[in-house]
Amino acid sequence: MAISVTFVLTSVLLCEYFVRWRATACAFSSASKSSHFLTPFIANYILVEYGSPAVFLLLGALSFNGFAAALLIDIPPWLEKKKVVASATSAPRATASHPLRCLSAENAGAAPADCNNLPSPEGAHVTDSLLSALPEGNKASGCNNSTRAFARNDENATNLDACEKFLDRDLKDIDLSTHVDASGRCLDVDFKDKDLSDCVTEAGVQLTIKSKRSNSLTCYYKVSAFLRKAARSLLAVNWRVFATPAFVLDSLSFSLQNFTLSNFVLFHLDVTLNAGLDAGYASYLFLTFNASVVLGCLVIGVVIDRHWLSLETTIVLSCLGNATACQGLVWSWSGGQLLACAVVQGLSCGVMAPLSCPVLIKDFSGESLPLVMGGCHTVMGIGLLTRPPLIGT
Repeated sequence: MAISVTFVLTSVLLCEYFVRWRATACAFSSASKSSHFLTPFIANYILVEYGSPAVFLLLGALSFNGFAAALLIDIPPWLEKKKVVASATSAPRATASHPLRCLSAENAGAAPADCNNLPSPEGAHVTDSLLSALPEGNKASGCNNSTRAFARNDENATNLDACEKFLDRDLKDIDLSTHVDASGRCLDVDFKDKDLSDCVTEAGVQLTIKSKRSNSLTCYYKVSAFLRKAARSLLAVNWRVFATPAFVLDSLSFSLQNFTLSNFVLFHLDVTLNAGLDAGYASYLFLTFNASVVLGCLVIGVVIDRHWLSLETTIVLSCLGNATACQGLVWSWSGGQLLACAVVQGLSCGVMAPLSCPVLIKDFSGESLPLVMGGCHTVMGIGLLTRPPLIGT
């Protein structure tokens, strides 16, 4: 399970980081993963020399090497979102850097230094119905009088989505001032010693300040909020995408490629013996297949990104090459014929291996990439479950 999750996550990260050279990035990733074909030789040597516990230590060490790479992954600069700058031609409005601060009704003209350049409630189009009075003891930052929380009465303000993310978190120590911009985002939330319990009204956002909950209630609210969020996430998933013809065709195509590749790894020795050759010749056959897979992975990325071949044409050629190589392995009776079939099958599998992400992105551009990637690899895993009966016969 950990290996499958890691494989899906690395594929998704590559597709998000690289856009123009996406196929090339996936191709290099698949080529590096193809080196695991050499692992059986090392594992067999360690098994003979040191026993089975050492084999599992080897596999654990190989898996742990991915942890260092995961620590180096960071958001590249070109993916960082630029901050939206407020227009200078419009009327004075509260922004993230200059939020709508609390102003006293009795001392509005003599506000502290950090409140002098801020708009009044009338300038911010705040009506009395949208002002929620707060207790006397609660003072906002820089204001020494009784305070009020202001909210813009903007028709474009979408308050439900803006405040649900706060209600799903245990927000403690919230300050008495907040602002919701036209897109519905809650800005400038400072923390003191209060809880945010209600954030949603029909016309705007209203803060209701309550005393801090006990630790037991806080834990309960954390668990319930997590369960609600998980339930909403499951309900929001578009499960119907798995029933679409495009997903079925894509997943079955890549499952067939993966099934063919894994079966060659299992049966290359049997194919060599059936051809009347020495068992040692299977090593040459296996290494030839591995080299062809790596070569196919490295070449196809540049071919796709340069638009020399389309994705559909590449997949069709790969399937034809796989079918031809499988038939050739059955009817070959010499070492040269077996090597030629191994090269064709290795190139066919290597060409198709890195294309799962580009194909799924092209066919399901509006869907969640981790969802369709996980579904495709699940189908591939189900296909591999049919191998034990095949080996048993």
